[in-house]
Amino acid sequence: MDGKHVTMHIKGIGIDLNDGRGRLEYLLPSFDPETGKIMTGNQMFEKFFDDIKAGKVEGYKSRDLAEKDRELMYPEIIGLGKKKQFSSKLFRNAYE
Repeated sequence: MDGKHVTMHIKGIGIDLNDGRGRLEYLLPSFDPETGKIMTGNQMFEKFFDDIKAGKVEGYKSRDLAEKDRELMYPEIIGLGKKKQFSSKLFRNAYE
C-alpha cells in the first residue's frame, strides 16, 4: 500500500430498513481514517446508511452467516492466505 499503514476493524451491525427484508447484518469498517478512531455502531450507521439504503452494501440474513463470511475474508485481507487457520473469536467484541 505504497508504504502506508492500513488499519482495519470490521464490526457487524444489524439494521432493519423496513423494506420487507427484515433485520440484516452488515459487516462494515469501523475505523474512521479522518479521526483515526474506531466508530460506534451509531456513528457507522450514520456514515454508511445512504450506501446501505442505495444497495451499495449487501446485508446478511443473519449474524451467523456474516461471521462465516468474515472467517473466509479475513485471512485473505490480512495476508494469511487460505491455508492458515483463522479464528473469528478475535473479533467477537465487534458486536459490542
